[in-house]
Amino acid sequence: MGEVKVHALESIGLDLYPGEFVAIMGPSGSGKSTLLHLLAGLDIPTAGTIEMGQQTLSSMSDRELTLLRRRKISIVFQFFNLLPDLTALENVALPLLLEGKSVQDSHAAAKQALAWVGLLDRETHSADRLSGGEQQRVAIARAMVFQPELILADEPTGNLDHRTGQKVLELLRQAADEDEKTIVMVTHDPLAAVFADRVVFLTDGQIVDELRSDHLTVDLIVQAQANLQN
Repeated sequence: MGEVKVHALESIGLDLYPGEFVAIMGPSGSGKSTLLHLLAGLDIPTAGTIEMGQQTLSSMSDRELTLLRRRKISIVFQFFNLLPDLTALENVALPLLLEGKSVQDSHAAAKQALAWVGLLDRETHSADRLSGGEQQRVAIARAMVFQPELILADEPTGNLDHRTGQKVLELLRQAADEDEKTIVMVTHDPLAAVFADRVVFLTDGQIVDELRSDHLTVDLIVQAQANLQN
């Protein structure tokens, strides 16, 4: 920033495993979104490496990163990012169509994904006719339709009421438990973080604490946050 050098992230070391649900927490400006962008291959680190299986993201071309995101990584955004004029079915089928799958096969897989999120009865509704909670569930169906290895969720419940947000978190938890997807979720909300297996706390671009428990509670997470502020 001008003559001032700002390290968005520094000396980060993080391992992620199949079937693991990890919540990333920290104050605004702590590096949470940057970390998510790096994991998605949207940004390239100035130092260090990011590896997914046998692939090193920082050495891949733009085209290779695009194909990696299309085939192995899904992103669930806070603002859904659906195409408003397309139906729920068409939005979910789109990643498969981009991969060259037939319309018939893409729509069949999209129907299955919509059924998983409980929205098969809304398949013909355009995205702009769906509620916020329904749009987020469609976004999760789209994220799951090609069976990615890694799902990155950026404040996925930030625009939802509590009840709808719980449903979305239950779907992410189910994806980790039943399909062994790796879930990384950025959140400010301890009520959302309790769904995770592990909570990683960032401050000033560094991992400063990690909370792991067989049964995370809101009290444990709030106490960990308070300890960091003291």
